[in-house]
Amino acid sequence: MYKISIIIPVFNGEKYIKNCYNAIDSQIEKSLEIIFVNDGSIDKSLDILNEIKRNDDRVIIINQPNQGVSEARNNGIKLATSEYIGFVDVDDVILPDYFSILYEKIQNNDIIISNILFERDKKLILKESSFSYDKAFDGQYINKFILPRLLCIEDMTLMSCWNKLYRKDFLLKNNIFFIKNLSNQEDVVFNCVAFSLSRSIIFTDYAGYIYKDNEESVTRNFITNNIFEKILIKFHLDYRKYVDLSFTDKELYQFNSSLLMFSISFYIFKAINTKGITLKVKRSYIKSILTNKDVISASQNLHPMYKSSMSKFEKIIVYLIKSNSEFKMDVLIISLNYILNPKLVEVLRKINR
Repeated sequence: MYKISIIIPVFNGEKYIKNCYNAIDSQIEKSLEIIFVNDGSIDKSLDILNEIKRNDDRVIIINQPNQGVSEARNNGIKLATSEYIGFVDVDDVILPDYFSILYEKIQNNDIIISNILFERDKKLILKESSFSYDKAFDGQYINKFILPRLLCIEDMTLMSCWNKLYRKDFLLKNNIFFIKNLSNQEDVVFNCVAFSLSRSIIFTDYAGYIYKDNEESVTRNFITNNIFEKILIKFHLDYRKYVDLSFTDKELYQFNSSLLMFSISFYIFKAINTKGITLKVKRSYIKSILTNKDVISASQNLHPMYKSSMSKFEKIIVYLIKSNSEFKMDVLIISLNYILNPKLVEVLRKINR
């Protein structure tokens, strides 16, 4: 039996598969079951996967009609034979010691969570956990501190499934799978269920997973891809449909409100910085967001945890929403549109982290 089963969903990933596989093949830990799930690709992905499999008997290929990333991961979980399960996205890479360190440190815990290296514009940004390292947290602590942060703060170290190892028996015993047909927040809901049922979680002060901000991502163009509609779907997501939570309705609304405010602040910045869109279109679209009734309500119902961690830029956005001043909105939009340059972008990213 292998130590770790790695599940990699693939949908039209022909450009990334070889780099992803090479990163896995270069792992110091060699006891790996490598499960590629070809999710209805119409490019050459399956041909590339079959070529890789011919030279590596650790590789398993699941070839299925397109069902989405959640079902791809679920089918990988069901087929996995190892003690632990990890996930890798096909367009990301991992450092050679990634799985060896996570396997060594997980010990008897249900889940281990690592830091993340976030690659954007050829620069690496370290995303660190806010919890103590190398200390096992029990169910009571998880429900009181870790779950609220998962639901309230845009913390990639908690939200993502690919910077973690999960004990397979723990997942199967508790019937923990990704929600089929849930195309928004599937990682968060999966981790929400897993965290709520876990008896022990441990964090490690190590970053070996490199998440790549793909240049072709639809979120690169916030306006034309209408990302705001997807953000509102996330805002209205009812977590109680999927997991038994002890939080009040007010707390859950504050959690969703806080995430909404973070998201619109982040994407307003991206919208202002989008090339090829006229200032008139940017102004109209951003104002429609700042005057949206859900956004206005959210700005008045932020959770104290989020308030204490808000960046300067987020505070400015909340101020603009509450002031309901078209003139002040214009000042921000026009100023940033004309004065943004690479150095200023870097500064604003840091204050909006």
